[in-house]
Amino acid sequence: MKNKFIKALTIVLTLILIISIYQTNKYLSIRNKYNTMLSVYDKLPINSYIALRNQDMNLLEANRSFDDKKINDLFDKIDEICDKKYSFYSYLPTSINNGIARKQTFIDSDMYDLYNFRIDKGRNFTKNDFQSNDVIPMIVGYDIKDEYKIGEIYTFGRGDKKDIQAKVIGYFSKDQNFASLLELVDTTNNALLMPISENLVKNNFIESDFDMYLNGTVFELKNDEDAQKIEALINDTKFYNVELKKLHDVLDDFKNKYIKSNNRMLIIFISVDIVLLAGIALLELTSSRKNKMQV
Repeated sequence: MKNKFIKALTIVLTLILIISIYQTNKYLSIRNKYNTMLSVYDKLPINSYIALRNQDMNLLEANRSFDDKKINDLFDKIDEICDKKYSFYSYLPTSINNGIARKQTFIDSDMYDLYNFRIDKGRNFTKNDFQSNDVIPMIVGYDIKDEYKIGEIYTFGRGDKKDIQAKVIGYFSKDQNFASLLELVDTTNNALLMPISENLVKNNFIESDFDMYLNGTVFELKNDEDAQKIEALINDTKFYNVELKKLHDVLDDFKNKYIKSNNRMLIIFISVDIVLLAGIALLELTSSRKNKMQV
């Protein structure tokens, strides 16, 4: 009877251990993404400001008409004020003409320079790839490289705007984290990465692109006054409502709110794993001794 109880308890503890190990791996993965994000953003100078959405676009003027020229002028004015911009965003396209719909990620030159992406085959982006062009270069994730051929051009639908023509120039190496303050779930494994150029912004961006591009963009500025100028320029369009905050203040809040709690949970799950392993080992040892005694 006791042997049956020990076996049943061992099975229960083993099942709990499997669940606990899964949660441990989950928190380890999140911590790795946090570390990737921080290793990138911590490189930015102290005079960096991040734009964070205050209010969703659809909560602003409901009957407004989107003005491409007004938004393009906005970016021109912003470029006159800021020294550098750091931005990338991802989204799943609604249509694609000659390929499987995968999440597209757009990145600007300054942000791309912060990453040291490894390439499995083909080449990385160069400075020229971030200049205006009709066919946009694209790097494909390791897990989906069989679906996109180097040298081939793929067409991505953009609703009522000009479609994107993207030419594959390379494949990422496997398992590289690609995280920001706003998005911590992506690796490059399934990414379609494209550079943001002036041509892309003016000819292919739709309203949601501008929204995602602005939200989370980091501006390298001279002082608080410049941050207030850019904030006013963005909000005066009546399309977006953002607040510019000092990046490193936001990072400190992020570390206190998310990273410390994540580390605590990781310690708890690792401790549970150790206790469960010890418990299972002890039960197995007890069962083995009983079997020997019965013999």
